Amino acid sequence: MRDTLSGATPNLSDAENCLRNRNLACAEADYRSYLRKYPKDASSTAILANVLTQDGQHLDSIPYYQRAVALGVSTYDLYANYAVSLNNVGRWTKLLNKLRRVEACAVLGGRPWRTS
Repeated sequence: MRDTLSGATPNLSDAENCLRNRNLACAEADYRSYLRKYPKDASSTAILANVLTQDGQHLDSIPYYQRAVALGVSTYDLYANYAVSLNNVGRWTKLLNKLRRVEACAVLGGRPWRTS
């Protein structure tokens, strides 16, 4: 396994390997580094948000969920994990909205409805 403190610039493959090995600290470091270079990568942004949630870093995950949604990510896993983090930091109004989107993703096959 690669040493995350080696100073080498990680690539997406490194981040995915860390995640596959369930090394959340390594995955977090590599995805953060990757996103500094490619900030508009929607999928990697969503994955980092989920990694942070899995690691219990709920408050830190929220801006990444917001960015992933703004970049067009709309999946059941994204909204479900987003709701977990919102619940853990006590943001109840936003939590209810995300739970509605989780339900919509499940019912509509991954395409959440929008409220205006």
